[in-house]
Order: sequence, then C-alpha cells, then structure tokens
Amino acid sequence: MNRSNQKKYIRDKGGIEFNQRRSEHIGEIMRIATTDVVTVPPTMTIMGAVKTMTRYGCRRLPVTDAGTNKLMGIVTSLDIIDFMGGGDKNQLLVGKYNCNIIAGINAEVREIMSEDPISITKDLSIIQAVEILKGESIGALPIIDKSGRVIGIVTVRDFVEEVESNEAIGVKLVGDYMNHSITTASKETPIKKIAKIMVGNRFHRIPITNEDGKLIGLVTSTDIVHYISSGEIFEKLITGDLREASLLPVEIITRREVLTTTADARLGDVATLMMEHNIGALPVVEDGDLIGIITEHDLLDAF
Repeated sequence: MNRSNQKKYIRDKGGIEFNQRRSEHIGEIMRIATTDVVTVPPTMTIMGAVKTMTRYGCRRLPVTDAGTNKLMGIVTSLDIIDFMGGGDKNQLLVGKYNCNIIAGINAEVREIMSEDPISITKDLSIIQAVEILKGESIGALPIIDKSGRVIGIVTVRDFVEEVESNEAIGVKLVGDYMNHSITTASKETPIKKIAKIMVGNRFHRIPITNEDGKLIGLVTSTDIVHYISSGEIFEKLITGDLREASLLPVEIITRREVLTTTADARLGDVATLMMEHNIGALPVVEDGDLIGIITEHDLLDAF
C-alpha cells in the first residue's frame, strides 16, 4: 500500500477495521498529543534543522509551508544520518556536493526530507494511533486538520507516559517485550559504519561493548545529531571532506554512563526512568551480561 493510500485510509477510516472496543474512545489522541508543534520550512538549511532538533530535544520535525502551515514532509535524525553517510541520501552529498560537508550541510532541508508522510486527524483514538505506529514502524504521526495544516503531533514518547500512568500496563515485565536480538559495536567502530547500521535497520541506538561483550556505553542517533550541531565534527576536518570525519571512532561520541534494566523489571518502572532521564531505551542486563534492549517503541506492544 503506497503512502497516498495510507493517508487516505487514515483520513477516511476506510482502510483499517477496528473493533468496537478499540473505537470507543475516538478523538482521545489529542489528550496526549503535543499541540505546540515545532516545525521547519522546506527552505531551512539542513544545519538549521540539526540545530532545531538539538535545541528542542526532538528526533523529528514536520516540514510545513511557511505561509499556510500545511504539511509538506518530515525530517528525522535518521534522515540527517542517512545524508551524512548512512544510506542512499548520502549520494546527494557525494554527487552534488562532492563530499564537501560544509556545502552539503547548508543545502535546503527539502532535499533530504521524506515527502508525503503518514498523518492522522484529531478524531482517532489512542489505540488506533498505536496500531499505525506499530504497523508502519514509525516514531511519530503529525496531526492535520481538513486543510492539511499541522495542528499537533503524537510520538512514541507520548505513549511512554501512558505506560507509566496505566497500572494494568505498568505491571507487565520487560522480559516479555524486550528485543533479545541485539546489534552491538566496539568503541573503535568508525562513525560511518554506525551510521550505516542505524539507517539500514532503522535503529536509533546501538550498545557499545568491549572485547568480552560487556556493555561499556551507548551511542544514539541523537548523539550523532548533537555532534554535528556542536560543530565539533568540523573541527576534525582538514579538507572539508566528509570521509575524514566519518572514519573517526564512535568512541568520541559514546555515552559512558548508561542506565540499564533487568528482564524482571516492570514496564512502569522502565517508563519512569525513560521519562525522568529523557531517554528512549534501556539495555537489559543479567549478571553484568547484555541480554537485550527495550525501547520506547517496544512499549507500544503492551497496549
């Protein structure tokens, strides 16, 4: 199903058949949605979008028409990483800007945004939004009015708070929802390889382990975006060629102090840690060994 049809069934409610139990709270999505939405125009530079993400602590930005506020696209931290070397969008930097990161980062954000993003209207229920986020493996849903103007956004982070406050969900155990299959990297792994792993697998974080497989850190898509935003990446350059910076070890941006959890911990406690520390995942350990990871997206399965 293409995105045009996806948007149609979301708006017309003709493509998903929700049972009555799931539809009885139609419209409640606005209760948890953010209505003061941070958006950017398509003419903003990629660096401008990076700095906006850093300033407001978000991983995605709806791209809207500056005059009408109508939704035109969305740009995410993974789009930035893709452009910088993680995936197909890097070909724009390689081809059009000859790997010159300084020139490329000043291109307009419309060049790397995802066009025609999946959006919803305000009459959806929370469970319907959960089903869409899970089914499409995405992290946010812009909310639009009948004219296509952005009036809100709901993200997976909004559901973390729901897990924390819902006793029936909060008592469930981490072991039943965590990812047992973990992709890890060493501190010597080049940033470029980390970027490719993130983009290729739609990962927002990768645990860093030592030669014994013990957890020693964590790197996230936000860490890479902050690295770009801080300007530190440019200090590592001599010629301006992205390849210089991309071959540096991930150790330089790795978080050393990592909060962890256990398989027998409650989801409610995990949600509390995520909210208190503004993080999107917790590695799961047992007797000091890394056995899995639970992310904010995994919590959607508990609804």
